Amino acid sequence: MMNGSRISVKSDDGLTANEIIANGVRNKNDIHALASRNGNSVCIMVWNYHDDDAAGPPSPVELDITGIGSNNVLLHHYRVDQQFSNSFEAWKTLGKPRQVTDEQYQALEKAGQLQLYNSPEWKMTKNGQVSLTFVLPRQGVSLIRMTW
Repeated sequence: MMNGSRISVKSDDGLTANEIIANGVRNKNDIHALASRNGNSVCIMVWNYHDDDAAGPPSPVELDITGIGSNNVLLHHYRVDQQFSNSFEAWKTLGKPRQVTDEQYQALEKAGQLQLYNSPEWKMTKNGQVSLTFVLPRQGVSLIRMTW
């Protein structure tokens, strides 16, 4: 879904590659993003990563997207976390079976499909800018797609 040209992203809580190599991601979560633009669409992938796969608090995310050439954008917000788009979590709720039935297999296939989170919805822009705020669980990934 992320096609076109990569565009710059700034993050207040993102770690650099050198920081991750030197220290890992244990002292604080890496909350960062990648973005691309293709014609009248922008895609932003935001993650909340920590090296330890342990419970932790969600993090607030504020996105300010500029350079939009319309007064309205159609927003699609997809999510991968413990609740959305996650066949591994679904497999754990089944009791981690070594062999699954056909019915369980179909349920796991469905659970692994990319799912929408609180969308689609139309958002108003102001001077070519739209702002989004949401909470991203630890080990979660959001894919935001805006078209106009």
